[in-house]
Amino acid sequence: MEGARFRGAHWPAMSIFAPAESQPVTRSIFRPQTETHSVIEARQLQSLREENVRVIETDVTATNFLACHIPGALFWPIPDLLHPDFSLRRDATAFRELLERSGINEQTLVVVSYSREPGTAGFLFWILRSFGHTRLAFLNGGTAHWRAQGLPVSSMPSVVEPTPYGAPLEWSSQFEAKFEQLSASLSSAQLLDVRSEAEFRGEVFLTEPPQNGERAGCIRGANWLAHTQFLDENCVLKPKEEIAKLLAQAGLNAEQKTISYCAMGARSAFVWFVLHEVLGWPNMANYAGSWLEWSRRAADEWIERPEIMEVETPR
Repeated sequence: MEGARFRGAHWPAMSIFAPAESQPVTRSIFRPQTETHSVIEARQLQSLREENVRVIETDVTATNFLACHIPGALFWPIPDLLHPDFSLRRDATAFRELLERSGINEQTLVVVSYSREPGTAGFLFWILRSFGHTRLAFLNGGTAHWRAQGLPVSSMPSVVEPTPYGAPLEWSSQFEAKFEQLSASLSSAQLLDVRSEAEFRGEVFLTEPPQNGERAGCIRGANWLAHTQFLDENCVLKPKEEIAKLLAQAGLNAEQKTISYCAMGARSAFVWFVLHEVLGWPNMANYAGSWLEWSRRAADEWIERPEIMEVETPR
């Protein structure tokens, strides 16, 4: 089982859904500008001088965050946003309580960051957007790029004061594709598999060869473009023109309904962010169930192991 491979992982001892009094209490050093951009650069973030900004770093474990993070940042572990079967928690009440304990209200500029994998930050951006929070920014290059710029870091716990969120909060499926919708739109939507080449070919199921009846491969007819191809060697987003050229070479059309997927919905959420929020593709959705769900529910005829046509990197 996929889940069995995660049981040996180390989760942070403190759950983000723990009671407020168990949370650590440092004020953010950042202040938002009037206009919010979906991508924020490290020095742009460092220059903000108002209080209502909250940097949230996310990953599978808190190891890197505890060693070094942006001053005032909080950590949300990705596993706490998921059910035990790795499906997404869509509980608006619990999520509102998490926001409030994190000192976030409807006017807070939430900046999502990451230490290793941009998919985790893209996933969190997508979740926040789907719950209706619109003041959002993605830290380009994450915490590692922040450090590379010589900006201040800390290993001390961040302290926040809980605050009422102040607005209705409800999950919206506007940016989500579900299994039934995807099954019904296979002939009309363009699918984008953003996993590694080995996953797409069916050589591995997430990180290891298929085992115990796991079905590997891809959704029949899907285009392939690994999410890492949107990033340069420093894990910073490539220029829009380069990304647009990569998508065109992969056979994708900005005007057509596009659904991204990966293994568990995180890497594909990052690609949703790039296409919808950065490039402005209007009809973009993330299949949160992704390969974990599709491989268990889809008929054999909708699973294949394709050959990959190499996509050239724009020069």
